[in-house]
This record gives sequence, C-alpha cells and structure tokens, in this order.
Amino acid sequence: MTEEWRDIAGYEGLYQVSNKGRVKSLPRTVERSNGWLYTVRERILKQQKVRYEGGKKPRKMVHLKSGNSKRFFVSRLVAEAFIPNPDILPQVNHRDGEPLNNEVDNLEWVTNQDNAIHAYENGLMRTEKRVVKICPLTNEMIEVYKSGSEAAREHEVTPGAIFHGVKNGWKAGGFYWEYDD
Repeated sequence: MTEEWRDIAGYEGLYQVSNKGRVKSLPRTVERSNGWLYTVRERILKQQKVRYEGGKKPRKMVHLKSGNSKRFFVSRLVAEAFIPNPDILPQVNHRDGEPLNNEVDNLEWVTNQDNAIHAYENGLMRTEKRVVKICPLTNEMIEVYKSGSEAAREHEVTPGAIFHGVKNGWKAGGFYWEYDD
C-alpha cells in the first residue's frame, strides 16, 4: 500500500495523517509572542502510547497544537480522514484487536455495542476480578464476591470505592479489600 497523506480536519495546513497511521506537521512560519518569526520543519510526530480505562493494551495518541494543545487518538484521525462514516457511528474499532495498528485497512466505524462485543469475543476487554472482603481487626478473609460491582451493591458503596480500596489499601464500607488472584 502506498502511503497517502490527508489534512486533519480543523488543522488544515498544519498537520496531516497517513493511511499507514502516521501523523506529520507541515512546514510553516510561526510568530512568537515577542514578534520573532521561526520556521517549523516538516516532521513525523512522536506517538505516545496511552493505556485507557478498561483496556488491556495501550493505544497511540498525538498532541496537535493550534493555539492550545489537544490530544487525539491516531486511530480516530486516520478513520476521520480515510473512512466514510455515513451512519455517523461513534467509535473506531481495530479489526485485528491490536490498538497499535492504525493502518486504514485495520480500522472500521462501529457502534458502542459492536465495539464492546468485538472486544469481549476477542478477549480484549478486562473482565471483572473476584474481590475479597478483609476483616479490619484480624486481617483475615471474610467473604469472596464475583466482582467489585457485586461487593459494592452488597455493602451499599460505589464500585469506585471498592476499586480505590483495592488499589490504595483504603477502607470501603468499613472493610479492606483485595483481589483474589
């Protein structure tokens, strides 16, 4: 596949994205606040790997500047530039399940539900872990729950309270919590 470059919507003349998942800044002259002019050369932007909520694998992001800096998922930039979305579907799915592969042939527009089903069927989504309740006095295991959500419902706290209790060693609902790995 020959690499093709297209302007990024909202950043025309500043940045372009390719069908191979690369992003570049275009050459231009910029004026600093003190009035000095300097030239920005064309260059391929470094892509940051970011692990997102609920996902096992990291995704690639770039920072684009036009006044303020804003972060974008590379997969979304590629899809918006190269894949028609007549049904205005909200999410971009990686067909091979590898979120670092942002080539246009690997991407497709999908609904939230379709994306979740794809992730579940391909083992890409984190499944809830079993959570155990620990007695604060004896530090012994008292009860095991199938998930943090179930434990939260039982003890009338939020699932986030259970998660933070596990992560930080805090009490939630009067008990300490940990995962039963």
